[in-house]
Amino acid sequence: MSHAISSTHIDLSKYSRVALLDTCFVGKLYTTQKRVTASLDVILKDYDLILIPNWVWIEIKESDMRKEWFEKNIESKYPILIIDEIDYSPFVKFKENDLVELFYHASSKQASIRSWMNKNVRKGDKLDWPSYDEWVTRLYHEWPLNSGICESGRDKKKNAGDISLIVLAEVISRYYPNIESVTIYSDDNNCYDFMKSTNEELKDHCKTVETPCKITFKSQDVILAQLLKTNLIQQENVDSLRLEQDRKLRYCQTLSDYSVKECWEVVTNQKFIQLALDDSVTFIF
Repeated sequence: MSHAISSTHIDLSKYSRVALLDTCFVGKLYTTQKRVTASLDVILKDYDLILIPNWVWIEIKESDMRKEWFEKNIESKYPILIIDEIDYSPFVKFKENDLVELFYHASSKQASIRSWMNKNVRKGDKLDWPSYDEWVTRLYHEWPLNSGICESGRDKKKNAGDISLIVLAEVISRYYPNIESVTIYSDDNNCYDFMKSTNEELKDHCKTVETPCKITFKSQDVILAQLLKTNLIQQENVDSLRLEQDRKLRYCQTLSDYSVKECWEVVTNQKFIQLALDDSVTFIF
């Protein structure tokens, strides 16, 4: 059974390629493997370590079927660790004020979270700021973006998983720049947008290293394109896997003059197949 692992027991410098999974993407993996025979190895085999923030794990296990499938098909076969958000401090060499700034800038699109942090954390002299485990525990308990009640009776905490993922990705990127890659597996446009805005803000406010490790994304569309190109799924499988047929796709295309066109547009399944098999096209998200 999965359980949270303290970061004091993990030496991230030993790893080369790290992946982070979000709730939505685990659900999409569950659906994909039920409908096609493509092995999960194609998707997850390239990583030395796969991390899941504890809040994401809380969301994953809301579904007993999803949790059981995850433990049987992913946790038992791949190097998975679930990290509690209160244990991020050792990853940043206990520079806890850096975590304040990372959470603050990761919430750049969420004024209510920033307001909470200004009121409860970022006030007065930095030497007087509360300890990280104290304020982050309060933050998740008092989450300013509650949005109803789950079937289990748990309060829904909107974007809590996104913020946890983004902060963990930034921590790894900035404190372990020798890691080759940090890849976020997500199908959530909010997560992608939050990551982009966070990076823009951190350019000026959190210069821990000159060249942080790059953070990359793999969405369901990127995975489906990979499976199509490697003949692990066929074109007729796309409709049963890409259920949101009006989904927006971010991609770039190299034109005949070698200029690059960037696109973000609604793409039907038929056009998706055409783009996925076009060597001039690279999917972004």
